[in-house]
Amino acid sequence: MMSRGKNATGLNKLQRQIDQIKFEIDEFCEDDLPNVGHASPGRQSAYSRAQNMKKEVFSLETNLNDLDVREQKLPANKFEEKRRTELKRLTLLKSRLTEVMEQLEPDEVEEDYFRKFESHGTRKSKIKSVTPSPRRKVTEQNRDGFDEDDDDDDFEEDYLEGESELDVDDEDDDEEEYEETDEDEVSEDQVLHIVRGLTNYNAQQEGDLTFKVGDQIEILEVSDDGWWTGRDCHGNEGLVPSTLVEIVHEEQPIKQKNVKAKPPLEKQRSGKELWENLKDSKTSKTSVTDVLKAMKAIPQGFRSSTLGKWYQKEEYRSSSYVIPKTNSSNLQYNDLYWDPVNKKLRGQQTSTCRTITLVSVKFVPPIGAGVEILSRHVYFALWDGEKILSNIHVVRAVPLERDLSWTFTPKVAKHIPSLYDGELVARINSDDRKISLLMELNYSYVRTSTGERSEISCGWASLSLFDESGAPVGNKNHDLIVNGGTPFEKGVPLDPTIGVNTNVSLMQSILRSNRQPKITVKTTTFNKVTKDIYDMLPERFVTCQRYARFIGYFRQHAATVFCKDDLIERGTVFDTLLAQFPRALDYHDLMDALMMTWEEKAKSSLNRSQRRDNAHVQSVFMQCFNESILGLLQCAHLPPFHWANETAEKARFAFILSFLQKKESLGNLLSAEQKFKPINVGRMAFTNNTTHALYPQPITKELHSPS
Repeated sequence: MMSRGKNATGLNKLQRQIDQIKFEIDEFCEDDLPNVGHASPGRQSAYSRAQNMKKEVFSLETNLNDLDVREQKLPANKFEEKRRTELKRLTLLKSRLTEVMEQLEPDEVEEDYFRKFESHGTRKSKIKSVTPSPRRKVTEQNRDGFDEDDDDDDFEEDYLEGESELDVDDEDDDEEEYEETDEDEVSEDQVLHIVRGLTNYNAQQEGDLTFKVGDQIEILEVSDDGWWTGRDCHGNEGLVPSTLVEIVHEEQPIKQKNVKAKPPLEKQRSGKELWENLKDSKTSKTSVTDVLKAMKAIPQGFRSSTLGKWYQKEEYRSSSYVIPKTNSSNLQYNDLYWDPVNKKLRGQQTSTCRTITLVSVKFVPPIGAGVEILSRHVYFALWDGEKILSNIHVVRAVPLERDLSWTFTPKVAKHIPSLYDGELVARINSDDRKISLLMELNYSYVRTSTGERSEISCGWASLSLFDESGAPVGNKNHDLIVNGGTPFEKGVPLDPTIGVNTNVSLMQSILRSNRQPKITVKTTTFNKVTKDIYDMLPERFVTCQRYARFIGYFRQHAATVFCKDDLIERGTVFDTLLAQFPRALDYHDLMDALMMTWEEKAKSSLNRSQRRDNAHVQSVFMQCFNESILGLLQCAHLPPFHWANETAEKARFAFILSFLQKKESLGNLLSAEQKFKPINVGRMAFTNNTTHALYPQPITKELHSPS
């Protein structure tokens, strides 16, 4: 096989290399593959050859994707067309090789047979043909060529018609010598560790061992320079960089190749099944954070985001928690109580309700070079030190002072985007003094060399909602030290290089303590009017204070639909507010559109007396919802939402502002400039028989990191 340089840059050069590998694959499939039978000893070598050719195809595909159009002599459009054509060719070659490899996948039973056959092949010429004795029982062979009734020590009885006693004795002696040799070979290859690859690694020099993400490698020898001698599952040996692997087992070999284990054949698994299990063990994906951690490009206390991982799941967002919750029998609502006298939702008081203002974050360590930070944000949730009990809310920060300090609640054109609003309300119906507000600081970033996006936690802090005497915490500023690790880890420093060291002078110790990563929050009280609004919220909930009013109106409407009559309404209800409002809570710009529409409507449609009329307030809220959120969600031209994409966010918000300039919903519906999605009845329907009608399982350490 011709050697192909992995640093090839020119398109023409890669085309010639693709032609060459295609010729080799065609030659292999047409000339060599037909000669490889189902039980052919050359089947393993054919499989290895197909595997090597597939690696070559992957390498060519990577080089093709890395080509820079600016370095080519062709026009950009022709270059892209040719690149797409070559990528299609490589895709076809990969599919072809995959099919071939599936046909050639080795079978352990067959390999065991050929090993024994070769070890006894030299004796076959020495054995003379002997007439079988009539008392000798000839057993029927199974499909694999083995006798199901005899022992493996009588191997030759299944294939030869007779043996002399002398030959049998010689065979036993040979087998004893063979087993002794096997034991010597096993003792020579002592396995020290079993490690797993954290990233893909291609051999840089002769003698290096190539491995992929998730590959398990036996470590035979360790060295102080960080290069260990390892052996992969195919028997290949070479040097492995210890910084790109992690130890998974101590002194537990993956498999002992030289040990001739002889279990009953009917209990052996097929080679196909064994290889499928091996493939399944490699499917765990290594994130960019794992790679940066292995390269030591991030501080020691940084981790993959804990709350960010669960925020991606819909059941832990505000959109799930605002939906009315039922009891275990599904016959009664746990958090909706109808007031028949005042004909409205009765507020539910909770034992713990606090308002918190996020002020600033200081001295957060940056990520290393080669990474562009897209967003700095903080996740909030209620927890008791062992499990997370509420929904997860996110607030984005604005960086200051060379990105080491964050601030919140900026004004943009006399309007504070709710995503940046650091004024929160947290409530839970529990007297447990361990309950606190968990805050996890995060970076969203992109790796400039590969374009991969990811999220990483850069510390966490916890604010207790009670003071030392057990009383609710009062109006006060709190400076909280940012911890490293995950919230389920204790005593992990965020960055040991900036920690307080007892071996330094007093002045240096003071300076270091002043530069410790800190988050500053302020707790405040609220008046009776605000309390009535908060009592309409779910019983365990964290949200932006400006959202509280609208969530209360939504739940008031839900109580009117489901609890007003004596018979509790069940099943599907066709109601646009119930169906679409929870969905809008996941998009901060849609909620901003609702708030801007409400502010304008409140000036003209709500005077002091009208604000006390619950029915009138609900009708104004419905009108604002229809003119903002409902119209935007049905608009076909609304740009899709992309987290931490500044260009996409600006384009989306500009479209929302232009949409809201038409004051009436009828004007938007009749405008020739707008195009709307086809009517989908499913988007207009709400059902309370879903999993969101129950609180999700609290997040524990075991649930977050299952063993």
